[in-house]
Amino acid sequence: MKILCVICQDQLSSPDDIFFTRCGHVFHHRCLLQWLERSETCPQCRNRVIIEKIHKAHFTVSNTDISADNVDNSTLQGRIDSLQFQILLNEKNIKYYTSKNTVLEKQNAGLRQEVRKVESEMRQKNSTIYALKEKINSFQKNYQECDVLKRKLSQKEREVEQFREDLRFFALCESENLALRHRVNELEKLLTSDQNCISRSSKQKCSNSLITMQTANIYNQQKNIKQETAGQNNSSTSEAEIEIIQTNQENSILNSTLDECPTVTKKARLDLQSDNNSKKINDVNKDNIKNTAGISSQSNVKTSFKKKN
Repeated sequence: MKILCVICQDQLSSPDDIFFTRCGHVFHHRCLLQWLERSETCPQCRNRVIIEKIHKAHFTVSNTDISADNVDNSTLQGRIDSLQFQILLNEKNIKYYTSKNTVLEKQNAGLRQEVRKVESEMRQKNSTIYALKEKINSFQKNYQECDVLKRKLSQKEREVEQFREDLRFFALCESENLALRHRVNELEKLLTSDQNCISRSSKQKCSNSLITMQTANIYNQQKNIKQETAGQNNSSTSEAEIEIIQTNQENSILNSTLDECPTVTKKARLDLQSDNNSKKINDVNKDNIKNTAGISSQSNVKTSFKKKN
């Protein structure tokens, strides 16, 4: 009779390696220990079994000789059974590790996806970094250009300030020029008025000179007439009268010119003031001469009327 181990499907040949559970099922000791490490149940009836409740089976074997062929077959069969058990265990391990491998592959796929995502983000970040570097370079160029423009602007501001100062100076000069023009116009007007006054006075002088010439001619005629009747005293009185007439005419001419030329009045008045002192003495003498001339003229007129009669 052949007894098999349900776990490894191998024949129970050596009595030293046979153990049984509380439910009475027998197994190889090694197979039963490996089973209980995974599950504390009977491999055949699935009742609860713990390691402390398994026992070794003791068999009484007869001393009859067993043929060598049976021994060899049994040993080979035992080896085959043990190898099959190992194969089963390896298959279980393979299933376990394959399932674990699938889990790890899923995790690996997720990690690869995350890596791809991170790589895409890195590429995007690198592109943004490159764009930012380009912007920084452009900003640096713009900053340099701005610095150059600032220097130019400061120079232009200095030039503008200089131009403003020039404009202020020009405006000041223009105002002074206008004031000078007004002053020149006023002076020209005064000059024209003075020239007109001078021309008028010259005309009056000419007319007065004509009058004096006429009076001189009249005087000469009277002198010729009076030389026949009057003596030396009468001639002196007539000369005094002529001088008085001339001085009166000159004074009237000066007064008329001073009235017409207001700019010359000051100078003329100053000249007249200096001459008045000297003329006062002459006026006293002229008054005396007038008195004598008036008396002599009356006498001469009387004598002339007498001669005519």
